Amino acid sequence: TATINTNIANAAPPAVYQTQRWGTNTYAIPATGSNIVRLHFAEVTFSPGQRQFNVAINGQQVLTNFDVAATGGKFNAVIESFNVGPNSASNYVVISFTLGAHDQPEICGIEVIPIPPPVNLALNRPVVVSSVADGTQGSSAVDGNFSTRWGSAYSDPQWIYVDLGAIYNVTGADIFWEAAYGKAYQIQVSSNASAWTTIYSETTGAGGTEYLTGLSGLGRYVRMYGTARGTSY
Repeated sequence: TATINTNIANAAPPAVYQTQRWGTNTYAIPATGSNIVRLHFAEVTFSPGQRQFNVAINGQQVLTNFDVAATGGKFNAVIESFNVGPNSASNYVVISFTLGAHDQPEICGIEVIPIPPPVNLALNRPVVVSSVADGTQGSSAVDGNFSTRWGSAYSDPQWIYVDLGAIYNVTGADIFWEAAYGKAYQIQVSSNASAWTTIYSETTGAGGTEYLTGLSGLGRYVRMYGTARGTSY
């Protein structure tokens, strides 16, 4: 039995890399929602250039002429990871291994790890606002009820911030505008509700629902700082 070097981040137990399954195979693994797919490889037979194959997940090719030995070296564990969204056709993650330029595909192990849905850290947390209008209140912006709202005075700038209760890395924000909306605004974070860092800036907002992703910023307080409104309200 070959000894496999597993000195890489998040490697599987060494026993996973001791055996390989060769050939053109398809695996259908029950899964719903979004998942991380981790494919574990180790080349024990061929040198670089002698085995190259393709991998597709849910019908989309993710590896083309993949060469395990060229990627990580012979007798070394290799991991390829992919974020996979929900499969609209079935409640499965379908992984297919097909022939590439040379010889047969091989795989040592497959992991499908569910990605937890995002948590609404702002839900029912305390808020502070720059102003209110039309009998609304700031807490209505974070109560999870789309029939209530916060409305500011009819001037710019206006802002609202929420106290998350602890410091978090803020990676996204969902904004559900009423008919009145912010055309230009920033999403900001702070540890003390005094010094603010902008992690997102918009100048041509169109209202409706905005799902802001790919953000990154540490803070206990998150503020929407509006500088220009899209209507007169």
